[in-house]
Amino acid sequence: MNNQGLTNVNVYTLCALSDGTVYSGNMIDIRSLNLKLSPQVISVHGKSSVFDIAEGPNNTMYSCSSDNTVKQWSRINGSIVREFRGHTNFVMCIKVSPDGTIYSSCRNGEIRVWACDNETCIRVISPVMGAGRRVRAITISLDGKKVYSGDDNNLIHVWCGITGNHINTLHGHTGAIYRLITLPNGNILSGSSDGTVREWSFEGKHIRTLEGHNGIVRGLACNKDGIIFTGDEDVLRVWSKDQMVFHQIDKDSTPIMAISIIEDNVYIGYNSGQTLKLTLE
Repeated sequence: MNNQGLTNVNVYTLCALSDGTVYSGNMIDIRSLNLKLSPQVISVHGKSSVFDIAEGPNNTMYSCSSDNTVKQWSRINGSIVREFRGHTNFVMCIKVSPDGTIYSSCRNGEIRVWACDNETCIRVISPVMGAGRRVRAITISLDGKKVYSGDDNNLIHVWCGITGNHINTLHGHTGAIYRLITLPNGNILSGSSDGTVREWSFEGKHIRTLEGHNGIVRGLACNKDGIIFTGDEDVLRVWSKDQMVFHQIDKDSTPIMAISIIEDNVYIGYNSGQTLKLTLE
């Protein structure tokens, strides 16, 4: 692996695109990172914290923020295309389903579902009994039929992507759920403050647990070959399919906040403000 450093304000989220552009959300704005140019600042949320970013259609991006909104904006000039209002607290996570439907989760435990072609809220998914108030993570199944949400009560809830009905609750973590991703094979990965990463089948069966982290697993990503990248308070681990750690990076006890992968490039965002680019060889 080769690595390069990028300068940035402390990072909450990263979104790497196929054209090589990397967007980072931080405590005051969004930045488009480029190794050769100064970061482009995108201030669609004013000076509010940006917690998550997702790719949209037609050269647009979605972002969610501590200003309680989701916004769609142009990659070309940074102008706002649409603004989605309705959340009454910080919007922590945003994901886009295969059909373009938008899901956003709030610090009060609410999940809102939005139409992709206007600002209409299709439905509100309210917290089920026993759910934590802060939903930090969402992921969507490859076919868009299931939505998974992780909360501060150490639980992963499974919802019907069509009706919004609650289907299942996944138990096993002993800490809050910070990250959820969908793997290329359709399984789900969850990263938690208990220092573990768990893999679940599409149906919700626990498959395996990746152990060894000593802090909150905020960084979680997987490439097309099934190689998993996990990051905690100071360590990045790279896992092969047989569950062995074959690469590890220690970085001076600086928390890893986000990981994003595109092709052979891995981007790691740190709380210190640095974004590290690793190239797989």
